[in-house]
Amino acid sequence: MRLYRVHVSDEASVVARGERVRVWWVQLNDGWVRAAEHPEATIETASSERGDEGCPPGTIWIRHVELQLPAGTLLRCHLSQPSPERLEPIEYLRRGQLGVARARRETLFRVAGNYRLTPVGDPKS
Repeated sequence: MRLYRVHVSDEASVVARGERVRVWWVQLNDGWVRAAEHPEATIETASSERGDEGCPPGTIWIRHVELQLPAGTLLRCHLSQPSPERLEPIEYLRRGQLGVARARRETLFRVAGNYRLTPVGDPKS
């Protein structure tokens, strides 16, 4: 079975009202595993806390993951970011301390070749 190189990046970055987090998952056997935890993963990390040069402005941390996967392997990109809530001023007072609601989106991809991922339809299908 022919293997193809795949590069994905997990990251957390600063956005209005909090942070946006993107994490990649790879289908392995009958389940899913984080790309960074895949047995064949090669990982490079950078963090703004450590002052790493590979961490662009506005990025909290970034993790570059390189994999070798067979054609057709599914990958899932999970994106989570703050979702602003619009409330009347009195509602803010009634609810007290507010947590920030989060919007989540998942997108499926399939390995199509070296460094090529193609989007797959509805993740529930």
